[in-house]
Amino acid sequence: MTRIILALLFAASVACVAGGQEAKPPSGGREADAGTKGGWRVERSKDKDGKVTEVTRDERGNILIRTHNVGTPQEAIWLYTYSSTSQLMSEEAPDGTRALYDYETPDSQTPKRVKVISPDGKETIVTPKPPVVPPEDSRR
Repeated sequence: MTRIILALLFAASVACVAGGQEAKPPSGGREADAGTKGGWRVERSKDKDGKVTEVTRDERGNILIRTHNVGTPQEAIWLYTYSSTSQLMSEEAPDGTRALYDYETPDSQTPKRVKVISPDGKETIVTPKPPVVPPEDSRR
């Protein structure tokens, strides 16, 4: 539980900048009842083995924190940040690997490049391929 609260505080302290505007998560980072933490919506699910996954979303529905194996020694937390236009700006995996996303325009949802930083500091640049749009069905 402490790791989740720390993750919320971490996410609350991050401000993403895009197009000159700041997107800040709600203040607080405190726990609350009724499926919210610090103003964010929390969803919990349990798999067939009884392991709990918790997903914390902001008011726009963006995933801020994803926690697998909640409350166990195998608990793993992923952290995500977004721009004011809901572009994924960064994510951090449980092992400390970080991915930083760069976009062509403030409204683009496909990044033009991703910088992946391993826990040992090694950087790799990845250029994602745009999604393939299937051709129109010519049988119509």
